[in-house]
Amino acid sequence: MYPRVIWAVTLSLVLASCAASGEASPVAVDDAKTPVPSTAPSVDTTLAPESTPDLGVFIAAINEAAVGTTYEDAALDDPEVFIGVGQLFCELLDEGLTVDAVLGEYLTALEDEKTGAVADDDALMTGVLMGVSLEILCPEHQSDS
Repeated sequence: MYPRVIWAVTLSLVLASCAASGEASPVAVDDAKTPVPSTAPSVDTTLAPESTPDLGVFIAAINEAAVGTTYEDAALDDPEVFIGVGQLFCELLDEGLTVDAVLGEYLTALEDEKTGAVADDDALMTGVLMGVSLEILCPEHQSDS
């Protein structure tokens, strides 16, 4: 199993617990370990809009698709978890996995230990995450789907 898939499993469990409990993710950020750039961007520094994904649009699309599910407003409450899963999906696609393989591994990680089934909302959210990731975070992989 790919090491990143293990990370996906962990993120999926966090996502599932957030959706079930309605609480924020227990993931903490250690500001002391956050790298700080050594130089500030100059006035001439610009980012090409097409190369910088709009994470606000990414979260809004996920939130809109989640209305009426156990994930309703979870993307707004804990956007970094959803962004992390989307980025992981893109990284796995960059490494050569197919969309079907990534989805299969992720859904396998979400299977209930007792029943072997994936909850409908979990399956829906997995598809939403992949679709929105392909649209916004890594459109270069859209032809892979």
